[in-house]
Amino acid sequence: MIQPTNKNTAAMVQAVSIVEPDGTRWIDVYTAPGTIELLGEAIAEPAQALGVNAVVSWLDSDECVLAHVVAARLGVPRAAAELDLGQLTLFPSLPGGSSVLIVGTSFTASRPIASVRALLENAGHTVAAAASLDPESGIVLTTF
Repeated sequence: MIQPTNKNTAAMVQAVSIVEPDGTRWIDVYTAPGTIELLGEAIAEPAQALGVNAVVSWLDSDECVLAHVVAARLGVPRAAAELDLGQLTLFPSLPGGSSVLIVGTSFTASRPIASVRALLENAGHTVAAAASLDPESGIVLTTF
């Protein structure tokens, strides 16, 4: 199930969105840390209701910053997935049987949800949801 959030959250995402001349869009997590804190809090709130006890992101500085904020709000550990030489790994390890929220500023072909989800599930974890930022709908929370 996909649950977009409200217009206020969408306005916050728009405020930290950068659009390059070629149309590429990315989230700037550095120039407005207060906004990123609020967005992390907005992601953490529904995740807490899902019983999430770990947060995972791709190993990329922007993704890690957002995931760190969400994990701190939830009071849970955070790990990062990395694709290196064709092998997908997770560091650090999560407690066995974790219920995980995958967090990303966005999910793309180079940073998909499916790969991280498969890695986690093959390791015995449950993926409860994935959350990303979208300038039109704010936060998109996909539950599994």
